Amino acid sequence: MKKICVLFSLTLLIMFLTTDLLNAQFAGGNGTEENPYLIETAAHLNNVRNYMGSYFLQIDDIDLTGYNWVPIGVLPTPEGDQPFYGTYNGNNYLIENLSISSPNHDYIGLFGYSIEAELKNIRLSQVDIDAVSASCVGAITGIAINSFVSNCSVVSGSIKGDNLVGGLVGGMGTLFPYYANNKLSDDVSKKANNKFNVYSYFDEMIDQLLANFVGFNSKSYYDFPVSNITNSSADGLTIEGNISVGGILGYQLHSDVKICYAQNEIIGDDEVGGLIGFMEGSLTYQTYSRSSVEAGNQLGGLIGKMEGSLLENSYSTGLVTETQPTLYRGGLIGNKDLNSPVNNSYWDIETSGILISAGGIGRTTAEMAYQPYGMDTYSQWRFFNVWLPDEVPGFLPSGVFPINDGYPILVNLISQSTMDDFFEGEGTELSPYEVSTWYHINLLRNPIMLNKSFVQTGNINLTGLQYTYNDRWDPIGSISEPFAGNYNGNGYVISNLQGVGGTSGNSGLFGVVKNATFIDVSLNNFSVSGQENVGTLAGLSIDTHTKNASVSNSTVAGHKNVGGLYGKVERKNVFADNSAINGVTVENTSVTGSYSDKENIGGVIGYCSIDVSNPNYNYNPIYIRLNDIVVDGITLKGTKNVGGAIGYAYNTYI
Repeated sequence: MKKICVLFSLTLLIMFLTTDLLNAQFAGGNGTEENPYLIETAAHLNNVRNYMGSYFLQIDDIDLTGYNWVPIGVLPTPEGDQPFYGTYNGNNYLIENLSISSPNHDYIGLFGYSIEAELKNIRLSQVDIDAVSASCVGAITGIAINSFVSNCSVVSGSIKGDNLVGGLVGGMGTLFPYYANNKLSDDVSKKANNKFNVYSYFDEMIDQLLANFVGFNSKSYYDFPVSNITNSSADGLTIEGNISVGGILGYQLHSDVKICYAQNEIIGDDEVGGLIGFMEGSLTYQTYSRSSVEAGNQLGGLIGKMEGSLLENSYSTGLVTETQPTLYRGGLIGNKDLNSPVNNSYWDIETSGILISAGGIGRTTAEMAYQPYGMDTYSQWRFFNVWLPDEVPGFLPSGVFPINDGYPILVNLISQSTMDDFFEGEGTELSPYEVSTWYHINLLRNPIMLNKSFVQTGNINLTGLQYTYNDRWDPIGSISEPFAGNYNGNGYVISNLQGVGGTSGNSGLFGVVKNATFIDVSLNNFSVSGQENVGTLAGLSIDTHTKNASVSNSTVAGHKNVGGLYGKVERKNVFADNSAINGVTVENTSVTGSYSDKENIGGVIGYCSIDVSNPNYNYNPIYIRLNDIVVDGITLKGTKNVGGAIGYAYNTYI
């Protein structure tokens, strides 16, 4: 009995000591997705390297002054060195004064070697990276393999490296299992730069990775999603390197870059671009560069070199300067093969100082900067959903726009300071941003706005939202980036949103809302269509509280989970009763299953349930609560689970 008591006491002591140790290393959390480690200080950030596969959430600005930073994560070795393969959410807080001096190895950045990692909402300012002998150098991460970089920005500073150098990421690739037996350098059609063989470099790296990172090559081909950089920017940097140097990314292998921009000074030798140095087997679209580029060979205002890649809906304006005579220079692209199409992309022939390019269309400044834009410039671009004309809207106060010398701007990359100038209020619950026009509504899709508070201050007629291409509203919020803020309609009406939908799921004014609040929202004359999860207010609502919402004179059509207000409502957080829906009226509205196997069609909600996969569920009597529901004059059509209020309900209290 004494032995049992002693063992029990030792077990408790170890548990307490372990908890104290973790609390000392972080501000809280246990490293899981539901409860990430909390990063509040430079010391906490430095401790991330001790838990490479965990989840982290930054909760305050961090100053790294005094640190000669050692990058988090290295190429795995037999001695046990590991890459970073977790998730770091910077939560839009700032990390200042990152400094790295004279490292004796490759893979340099805040993170060094990242694989199967997610790096998001990271803001860096005043970086100073001096790694002139290193390959794979970038402020966010030196290399990203099978990884995702989203909503990240780097503002001001200097980055120096040797090969594969970028403002955000040095090298990025998606490595599939077949690489174990089919090396890049075995392809005789590939022509490596005679000063640096990127193919042999990657082959050697992959060999070491496969030998020392357990389980990496055991997955099937389809378990490897394409690496990407999205909604990210690099601004005010001086970036220097030799081979494959870019304002955002140095070397892009089988990966995507979308909704990004760079405005830096780029200096290199070969394969140098304002946005990307060398693109191979990759896709880049909805991007721009205003970087100046200086190099000796294969230099372009946007891309230095392209092989087997696709570029769409992008532009560049920066000065392109060759340091020695070369045939491979271009206002947009320096050099490309025949298997690299360039669609609807442009460069400014005046500001770039160059009339030629391996791809794209040259335009004058007057045609590219708003006056308005030239008739044949920016053809088939998605204005308002993705891009905004850099103009002063006639119905809004002046003094904010233009912010980009008249060239188109990306909606998702408008800065917080510009938003603060544009909106009345501060975006907090006590001082919400004021929403009075369709222009304000459209800007809610910017990732930095998704968790803010808003109050509507007048009726909004979305008839004024005119598209130049595709004629579709892109819903605000997605599965990966849901709307998680507070919206108070204040009794005012949003009307005439037409043409919502597309081929993907989650269609509505909002696509996906999670942990959000909607109060006193009124929608009139909406036309929404889609496949799965279709509603006027939102396609998918998760753990969201709704009070006093009304929908009238609208049509909703879809394949599965189609509702007058929400397509699908889920409750995932079983500890918080925040999924109540109180006071909903749906009038004179048509809700239709528009396909042969149409199911879960409801006047208010198509499908309503608890997420029973949640390990905390345990079949406890937890409900989604609906109160004061009024449905009047609606038309419902479907083949299975069709109801006046709800098509299909599970654990729902009405």
